[in-house]
Amino acid sequence: MSNRDAVVTIAAVICTRDRAESLRAAVESLIRQSRRPDELLVIDDGALPFAERHALEEACTGAGIAWTYARVSGSGLTAARNLAARLTESDVLFYIDDDVTCDSTCVAELACVPFERTRARATTRDAPIAAVALCVEEPAWSTFSARLYQSVYLAAGWWALRPDGRRRRVFLSGAAMALSRRVVLDDPFDERLRGYALGEDREISLRLARLGHRIARWPAARVVHHRAPSGRADAFEFGRMTVANYLRILRDNDCLRTCDLPRIVWTFGVLIAAHVAFAVAGRRRHHLQQAGGMCAALGGVAREKLEQIIHTSRHRSRDGGMARARVTAPRVGLVTNRLEHGGAEWMLLTLARHLPRLGVAADVICLKDAGPLAIDCERLGIPVCAGLLRHRFDAVALFRLAQLIRRRRIRALIAVGSGGDRMFWSTLAAAMTGRRMIVWSHWHPAQDDQRFERANRLLYPLVDSFVALGTTHADALARWERIPSVKIRVIANGLDSSRIADPATRPAARAALGLRDRECAVALIGNLRPEKRHDVFIEAARQTARMRPETVFFMIGDGPDAARVQMLISRSELAPHRLRWLGARDDIPFLLPGLDIVCLCSSVECFSVTMLEAMAAGRAFVGPAVGSLGDVLCDGRTGLIVPPANASALAAALDRLAGDAALRELLGRGARSLVLARFTADRMADAFRDLLREGRGFAHEQHRQH
Repeated sequence: MSNRDAVVTIAAVICTRDRAESLRAAVESLIRQSRRPDELLVIDDGALPFAERHALEEACTGAGIAWTYARVSGSGLTAARNLAARLTESDVLFYIDDDVTCDSTCVAELACVPFERTRARATTRDAPIAAVALCVEEPAWSTFSARLYQSVYLAAGWWALRPDGRRRRVFLSGAAMALSRRVVLDDPFDERLRGYALGEDREISLRLARLGHRIARWPAARVVHHRAPSGRADAFEFGRMTVANYLRILRDNDCLRTCDLPRIVWTFGVLIAAHVAFAVAGRRRHHLQQAGGMCAALGGVAREKLEQIIHTSRHRSRDGGMARARVTAPRVGLVTNRLEHGGAEWMLLTLARHLPRLGVAADVICLKDAGPLAIDCERLGIPVCAGLLRHRFDAVALFRLAQLIRRRRIRALIAVGSGGDRMFWSTLAAAMTGRRMIVWSHWHPAQDDQRFERANRLLYPLVDSFVALGTTHADALARWERIPSVKIRVIANGLDSSRIADPATRPAARAALGLRDRECAVALIGNLRPEKRHDVFIEAARQTARMRPETVFFMIGDGPDAARVQMLISRSELAPHRLRWLGARDDIPFLLPGLDIVCLCSSVECFSVTMLEAMAAGRAFVGPAVGSLGDVLCDGRTGLIVPPANASALAAALDRLAGDAALRELLGRGARSLVLARFTADRMADAFRDLLREGRGFAHEQHRQH
């Protein structure tokens, strides 16, 4: 056995949905390994029966394999795979489908691979490996009809387009692949891909190669892909997903050029014709629906392009080509690292949506990959540019950002967050191009907890304005971060109308949460990070449940602290139906009316978007006296205030509200009235527009077009 085998830790990850029998076979093949994985993570996007889950857990723990189970709801394959990287501390992630079985030496072979442990780059053939493509046997592809199907895709030129024209490129297989956990954390799977992410293996292969990572074949590691029947998508949706994901992956990895249009037409023309021909031979409904889905997706792409052409033509000269002046709106760039599910990112999206109404165009600039909220930007027509920062010390990112500023005619930059890469690189780029620079802080500093690094503090003279979320926040920035008070502006967060829940949807929301009439629902909504103090919420839930057995507790969110939260849930002694973790959800405005009480337990908080959304939904809110929450939360009028990180005080407040429906109603009405009057997206956007106009050159520009 190699020395590396004793050092590297391997986590097997199975993302499953309603295929218990196949999952059992996959787990048994891992238990039979000559070198077993150190951990098994099962990410369930369906409804695995409790008895089956318990049996698998006992089998794994009996074999010395650490067991982790996480239940997600409709988040998709790529989000589930990214979640696994956050749940484990193992060095290597061995992803397999739930209908895959492994050869008995598969994990032992992977333990011999020199995987990346840091942000390395493949400068030589001996460089560390970021990802491994295993030998995947496909018994289902051995039939005549399957070989014919493959021949059609080969003739259509499926995946023939490459970013650099190279044909000899190693591609990972979605059925089984192994990646360094560090690589997945830094360059995660693209959560914007449709459905269960058909093509996610090609996407991450192309992206990692483009970023300089090494991908290697490892034929000694063998698995068998049984291709069990799946109900994840109907044929029509599968066809739509095929086209949408294929074009997105090619576009995002610089594989599409104007000259490639005939090849794209040929590819999908052959595939659609083949499905129509296959419909004559058998499974008529299936093939016709899949062809229809492809046509619908292509029609959507063509319609989008036509709208762009019409939009462009409307701005052209109508006087026979004579020169004329036209007025264009000034453009602002909103800079962040990645569009995660978080309060700061939702505020960024809200501002980008509302600024055009005020005559200010907005671009979203992601230094890393775009992230899951990028699909919302796309739906709203907000341009997103991602991948400017390849690694932390990538100095070329400065020039990429400056080039983007000039090309997009951006007049000002807003770094969304306190310090970090987003402030550092955008401040330097703004100084280089002579643009206005604003830092929008979303972290409340304290004496022993500052977020502006020394390098960013040196850049204070280059920043025009710092935005605080409240008066308390502004005072803390001046005192602890030593930001000049004259540069600080207070602009409170504001809710978009789409994030304001309708109380009339309460019956539907409670049905979706599986609540009975007499049950009182309490929720903690927020990213799973240490400062959110989910441990306090779980302990308060234990205490409250003893006094109020009809109370049900929910935790909604995801994050790097997920593994610890899972452990605390398992040790809470609360029944699974009493304490539920729902994972990250994008339907929170719909769920809020179904809840009775929403709370925060944070030891550190600035200005919670969750608080605003809960109050706007008319829910009784309980929060700690930290950060700028006191600017909104008035004890006894718009909510209840408790000491931070105090489980007993929180339990007492929950007990009080759970037993007093009239008090919950009173607090909910007062909170909703306050939010709708003072904390709307329109007020926030107006304040940012006024701040931007304080700078020189930020006004409507005159461009001459011929």
